[in-house]
Amino acid sequence: ASVKLLLGKKATAQAILKALDEIGKKARPDDWILVFLSGHGDVEYVKDAGGKFKVDVNKKRIPIEGTYFYPGQDFNEKKPETRLTMKQMFSALAKADGRKL
Repeated sequence: ASVKLLLGKKATAQAILKALDEIGKKARPDDWILVFLSGHGDVEYVKDAGGKFKVDVNKKRIPIEGTYFYPGQDFNEKKPETRLTMKQMFSALAKADGRKL
């Protein structure tokens, strides 16, 4: 068994991606890969040409479909590299030899 534990400030988006890559390279076809992320995620929201959030009839921001991300410990809204998108995570896992996720 192989475990990669990233706690606190070490749990940056880039460190998580690197760990997924390393685990994926070690995995064999019958291995299980389990990923557990503890925290909150968010999505991108639709903005108008002036950069203001668009809202629906209930005054709620409108999310952009497929933009869910996990903010790393170093998250900065103005630095996209500090967020782990689900597309990035799924892409990293798809490269793994282990097929049991």
